[in-house]
Amino acid sequence: MAERPVEAVETARELILAAADGRDVMVWSSREPADLAEAVAFGGGRLIRIEDGFIRSPGLGAHFSPAYSLIFDDAGIYYDATGPSGLETLLAKTDFSQDLLARAAALRARLARGAISKYAVGRAGAAPETPAGRAHVLVVGQVEDDASIRFGGADIRANLELLEAARALHPNAWIAYKPHPDVRLAGRPGHVPAQAALKHADAIWSDMPIATALDWAESVHTISSLAGFEALLRERDVHIHGRPFYGGWGLTQDHAEMPARRGRNLPLDALVAATLILYPRYLDPVTRTPATAEDLVDRFEAGWTDPLIGRPLWHRAASLAKRRLGPLRRWL
Repeated sequence: MAERPVEAVETARELILAAADGRDVMVWSSREPADLAEAVAFGGGRLIRIEDGFIRSPGLGAHFSPAYSLIFDDAGIYYDATGPSGLETLLAKTDFSQDLLARAAALRARLARGAISKYAVGRAGAAPETPAGRAHVLVVGQVEDDASIRFGGADIRANLELLEAARALHPNAWIAYKPHPDVRLAGRPGHVPAQAALKHADAIWSDMPIATALDWAESVHTISSLAGFEALLRERDVHIHGRPFYGGWGLTQDHAEMPARRGRNLPLDALVAATLILYPRYLDPVTRTPATAEDLVDRFEAGWTDPLIGRPLWHRAASLAKRRLGPLRRWL
């Protein structure tokens, strides 16, 4: 049977009708209409959820920096611990070869060395001097209504509770609290007043780049932030109080019960291989052809930056909208 072309629709109703007609449908995971899964089950097609990959771009998606890493998951989505995802299945069932583990180890070293994270490249400055003889503990705040907390949280779902738990576990440590930028700059839920935060933390690092903070830290506490995974890349001691995708594999200090589906211990580079090599798809930002994680890191290390940076946001949004279907065909 001939393949049908990729088509874009503008409304949830059109997407649901396509699903009920037996079409495979793709939807941004956070924009999934409530009745879409039911329509897919009726039509017999596939529901493919899309999300940013974990090495995405040198700029924020909120600033319309194009994504050069995307996830297409037809089982679930990685941040939703209430059910299986493609990433969880890879972690639970893949037989990781020594060659793949070596490739993951080399990639992990490059990311840590270059301070390459999901939305940023490079580190800016160093952490301030902190008292000698006290353990370095970083507490990473989150947006409290973020999907990773709604679908991957546990008993602790608020940043102040996270700070309280970290201090209880490290009574003599020097604790730095890093609020989430969207809480501080965009007013998203999760603000902790300074007076309340400093009852448990020794400092609030609002403007500290995450790579710099992770370089300083010996231990990291989070609910379900991707920063916990990036801390693992640096082989830090990571405490998680929710159920993020990187928890439950014997690599983290888990303060919440993990899904029974995560039934085995893994070496760190198996986690890296599944998360950064096997699960996402990559696009070369220059040739706009399919690429590997290493290809994208090559571009970042060579100094490539988003050509839209510096342009007004309305111009960047318009530029991205014009190109929305072309790159999608290349991903697939």
